[in-house]
Amino acid sequence: MPPDSSRCAAATRQLAVGFGLLGLSWLAVIGVDLLNLLGSGDCLYERMIDRNTARAWVWVMLFSEGGPVEILQWLTLSLGAATAFTLHGRLLAVAEQGSAERTAARFWLLMGAALMLMVLEDAGNMRHWLRDSAYHFIGGRAPSYVELLYFAVLACVPLSALLLFGRSVLGLPRTRLYLLGGFFCYGLAAGGSAFRYHLYEPLGHWLHHGLLNGGLRITEIGGHSHYFWLMDFMVEESLELAGATLLAAAALQGSAELSRLGVLPARQPCR
Repeated sequence: MPPDSSRCAAATRQLAVGFGLLGLSWLAVIGVDLLNLLGSGDCLYERMIDRNTARAWVWVMLFSEGGPVEILQWLTLSLGAATAFTLHGRLLAVAEQGSAERTAARFWLLMGAALMLMVLEDAGNMRHWLRDSAYHFIGGRAPSYVELLYFAVLACVPLSALLLFGRSVLGLPRTRLYLLGGFFCYGLAAGGSAFRYHLYEPLGHWLHHGLLNGGLRITEIGGHSHYFWLMDFMVEESLELAGATLLAAAALQGSAELSRLGVLPARQPCR
């Protein structure tokens, strides 16, 4: 198999793994929490309550912060960042001053930095520290404004890559599709998170009663309602994993398409 074909296969595998595991997580929620297949939901609830834990449901266990879905997201973002930095180095090695290759190298450098910042944000929850600091030192509505500013600064890195250097990459058909899909998913997740205290209650109420027919049992954690956590856990984490999967696939696919066009020299297989 030619090297560029193996890169295309890597992008396809990335999509299959990311969306496959996300789909399996949702199937587990449907089977255990919604349908209570073979009494699995009742059995899980009783066992968890016996151990004095509030995380009694599959949707909470899988989609909560630091849970399996978010850990998979961290790994996927790290893979995407490593691929983007590698692509930057390969492009820079063949680029001439002012060439399209140099512009593409800058794009992937900024995208690698953006993906690493996203890992740090998701793993470290910097926004919570900033909100708490603003609350203690300033008070009032400062925490909300500080958090919005933080999200805006974080979003500027990938948006700068797209607006300043994206023309060198957006001409690659499948890479463009994955990139824009990843930006769309993360845009929805970031926008929802930034305004979560206004949006998540009504949207979660609609999700629980309108779409799921009230099938997920109520969970109250940390002062927020069941409806808030449905959005914060299941919906937001699903969007973020989908976005991470698409962005990592975009970096892998970009390498394949640039190699196929002859922009990048084909890598020799290891002997």
